Amino acid sequence: MSSRVIPSHGRDGETALEITPPVRFRSAILASALGAAWLLTGACDGRPLSSLSGGAGGPGADGGADLPQDGRCGPTPRLLVSASTYPVSASSGGLAVNVGALRVNGAEVYYVIYIVQTDFPSMPYLAGSVMRVPAGGGQPTQVATGYVFEPPVFTPTSVILGEGNAYPNTGQMIIVSVPFDGGPPTTLATLTDGDSLLGDPVTDGTFVYFVDRGGVQAISLASASAGTAPMTLTSEVPSNIGIFATRLVMTFPQGSVESIPLPPGAAGMVTTLATGLPPGAKDLMSCGSNACWLAGDSALEELSPMGGPTTTIATLTGPLASVLNVVFDGTSFFVVGDADYPATTDNIETIPGNGGSPVVVVSTPSLGAGAIAVDDECVYWSSSKGIFSLAKTARGQRSQ
Repeated sequence: MSSRVIPSHGRDGETALEITPPVRFRSAILASALGAAWLLTGACDGRPLSSLSGGAGGPGADGGADLPQDGRCGPTPRLLVSASTYPVSASSGGLAVNVGALRVNGAEVYYVIYIVQTDFPSMPYLAGSVMRVPAGGGQPTQVATGYVFEPPVFTPTSVILGEGNAYPNTGQMIIVSVPFDGGPPTTLATLTDGDSLLGDPVTDGTFVYFVDRGGVQAISLASASAGTAPMTLTSEVPSNIGIFATRLVMTFPQGSVESIPLPPGAAGMVTTLATGLPPGAKDLMSCGSNACWLAGDSALEELSPMGGPTTTIATLTGPLASVLNVVFDGTSFFVVGDADYPATTDNIETIPGNGGSPVVVVSTPSLGAGAIAVDDECVYWSSSKGIFSLAKTARGQRSQ
């Protein structure tokens, strides 16, 4: 999930950084005020959600039907993390709590908790958390907390996080590297006052690349601790970036695609790969040796990072007319969306990588849904009930 940071006013009249949720998430917050399970009202007193709904691993309001299950994934949806265990720390008022991003790293699933204060007119983000849990089930572990976090990316030794100040705190947004072994985090980059990440950072294990208002930036992981300033690769401001072998591919809101040679400083200039495409590209990802993305919320597009024609792999209609997120596992796309918005049910479908008819594999409660990830065996997704897994080979519609 990409988000943007805009100025807002703190309780004492000072300027704070507020991350604006995507339209779909914000609309879901409003709809959930009618009684959805993931909207909390009343005092939380700094307690985790588990204390409000039966305790972590204990029976919830449904008598224990949504307890986490053992096993990595199987032919039916398995609850990996119950929503009752999401960490929440706030004073009082209405809170909307959601998993905004899922990422798999090795044998662990990382998830980002977003918390919105719904009884404030601007609905600001409060301090959230980055958590991880074994893919086969187990106790969740907190990786970081106290900020509003971008989706994590990984190097062989660390997790990279974009950290924004949560309402009503002020300060600069930073990018940090947190070692897997639990050592202290290293600040890689500090954005200028009022600036923000304008898309998810990416890394090739040597550099971290990110977009701010100054353009596309690169910071060396080896020299970041010495206070080296980021290198500006281009002053253009794309909506998505991705690494494809020796090219950094960029998609732009108006419907163009460009690339920059890597590593930073390599000979060559910005190359235009395509223009005149449907606007609003998102979910830029590798699909084999090519770059793929969701264009205009309805078409999966494919393009070689070296240039050439753009190919439409699939046009999404029917149960996926309104798409939330798309991921690719090397063979197939997994898409989460619904027939229209607002909707009470979201669908997860799989589409062959070379195109073909989508197959619905899961129908899930709409509120709180949207985050999705895959590994070699499983597909993972979030809903208002928690985080679930399912074997990627499962076929035939299932309700969750």
